Amino acid sequence: MRRIAIFILTILLLSSALPLASAATETQFSDGTSTFTRVFTANGGDADTPGVTLPYGADVQNVEFEIEGSASTSTWMNRTSNADFGGQGTTGSSQTSWYINQNGWYYGYRQNVKVDNGQVELRPTESTTFWSMSRQSDAASTSGGSVNTTGQYYSSADAGFRGITDTGQISLTGGTWGQSPGQYVGATAKQGNEYHVIRYSSITSSYGGYNFNAINRYNAATGAYIGTATISYGNCSSTNVNYVSDMTSDGDGTVWMVSFYTSSSSAYGGISKWTVSNGSYTCDRFWMAQEIGGISIDPNTNDMYVVQRIRSGNQYNIDLWEVSRSQPNIALQTWSLGAISSGGGSSTFSSYLKPTGLVVQMPRIAVNIYCYYYGYTYYCDSNRVSWTSIYHQRSNWPELQGEITRSYSSMGLSNIDGEIGHTCLYATSTSYCPTSTTNRKIITSGNSASDWMGTPSSTSATVTSSTLSLSRPISEVSLEVATTWEPTGTNVDFEITNDGGATWKRANNVGQVITFTNAGTDIAWRAWLNGTASTAPIVDTVGISYTSSYANSGQFRLYRTSSSGTYPVAASVWWNASTPGGSSIDVYFRDGGSSCTSGTRVNVPSPGTTVSLSGSGTYMNLCFDFDAGGTNNQYTPILYDVNIVQYTNAPRDVTIDIYDIDT
Repeated sequence: MRRIAIFILTILLLSSALPLASAATETQFSDGTSTFTRVFTANGGDADTPGVTLPYGADVQNVEFEIEGSASTSTWMNRTSNADFGGQGTTGSSQTSWYINQNGWYYGYRQNVKVDNGQVELRPTESTTFWSMSRQSDAASTSGGSVNTTGQYYSSADAGFRGITDTGQISLTGGTWGQSPGQYVGATAKQGNEYHVIRYSSITSSYGGYNFNAINRYNAATGAYIGTATISYGNCSSTNVNYVSDMTSDGDGTVWMVSFYTSSSSAYGGISKWTVSNGSYTCDRFWMAQEIGGISIDPNTNDMYVVQRIRSGNQYNIDLWEVSRSQPNIALQTWSLGAISSGGGSSTFSSYLKPTGLVVQMPRIAVNIYCYYYGYTYYCDSNRVSWTSIYHQRSNWPELQGEITRSYSSMGLSNIDGEIGHTCLYATSTSYCPTSTTNRKIITSGNSASDWMGTPSSTSATVTSSTLSLSRPISEVSLEVATTWEPTGTNVDFEITNDGGATWKRANNVGQVITFTNAGTDIAWRAWLNGTASTAPIVDTVGISYTSSYANSGQFRLYRTSSSGTYPVAASVWWNASTPGGSSIDVYFRDGGSSCTSGTRVNVPSPGTTVSLSGSGTYMNLCFDFDAGGTNNQYTPILYDVNIVQYTNAPRDVTIDIYDIDT
């Protein structure tokens, strides 16, 4: 008899032999087993099976071996939740990372993607369409009221009102503006027949304007430069106004300033009162206060208000204080204005976000928010370098009605003859403060507040907007801005459609995302205005946001080093994704590279594919490249989950050697 030895990991045996006259089928090795398994070390080797015993003279007609090689060590990792993909939120063009430390994977990285509901997609480009009531065509139909294009509002009553998006400029000439010293420009105030503008000699990323330098004086009638104010610190010190962020007039002869600083017991931060006379400023007193960013006096009630930033967990909130002139650092009443919204970019929690300006004409509240001193995408999207948050006091608690964003930084808001005024901070650069629109200018907008109101023509009114037609169907929109003026006893309700009016859904508050069952391309809104016989609500500006396109490309990747575990010799990757409109996800390893552009590229062409790796590199990345599809990047791929298995001991170059041990 003879035995045949076979070198393999696992073998299932089926053979047929004809020993001379009679045929027989052998299904077992000589030891009675039908399978043979051997676990090899990293260096491989040979292994002898028990062999197959055949009678002498056997004529083997058919032999079948079933061979399976599998790794002796494998580790799995799944990515299925927001946390697995780096946390909920949107990452801009600057790459962000998070710590993993699981099965050898050390860090995760992402850029130009959005993570939500356990899914990854390209960063959406949000577009907002505004209906500002500046044209009769902004309203498709009305009942009980009319559009006033001069004041830019809709109501059943005439009013002394100017809409928040009705912008203008006060042009100034002469004086230092964008040149050293004092090349940065901040808060403004009107005193008598003069406009006064603060200048700084320095700028910081965390505080904006720094080192109070001078106050420019301009003739309010002509805009001509008069000179700089004489500064006398009197009972204060120059330290008290190093970080001044806002100022306001308290009638001719008095100006209040606030200086934003983070320390609770520092002479850098607080509130100062100044006497103004014949172009001279004399500081009467300074009160220390922490993180006070804006100050305003209601022109109707003469009450004084300040805003303070406070930290609550991983967000910053704003509180509105009503204060007295004798102790302006102590709140008489306090209202929460809620959280400061993100500036966008890749940083969702930034200490740079802070209030730097306030205008109050109850029930209207406007707060200027500073994000950064220029469009630095790590902290701010290019259109959110600063913005004005608009609130309406309702039921004793202010309600956010929208944000008017800017592509440049500003510090200070002022009520100038019923308009809200501000300047562009980084005046030394025409890139950050465009010459034609901001240089030597106080930029103004309506204050969205009614100074007077006539008798309403109706106690109720409705308005339906014109329709916005989109190039692709959408199922989600958000009410981005809904600025209204609602006197006591009045209210306004909104609904939104995405199909031209066949389906309407209630929009209860700004920021609400409204989801429709069916996607549509025709966006519009309508409002019901409920008033009384003596007063009426006003609709100012309405803005609806929607995703108009996506970033051209984005990336999600996982990174590991040899120091974080045994380097794999092979891996399998499964993923679930959708790729509408020609969008795509490209999956590959970078073997031996520290990024997705270095090392040997090993493609994973389809889910479930097993690929070989070097097993000896220092770095490795698993990369998911997202690419948008459709005209103007209208479609994004969506990654739902990822499953990865790594093999650190897997067979390679397996051979079978069949021989007769008797020979």
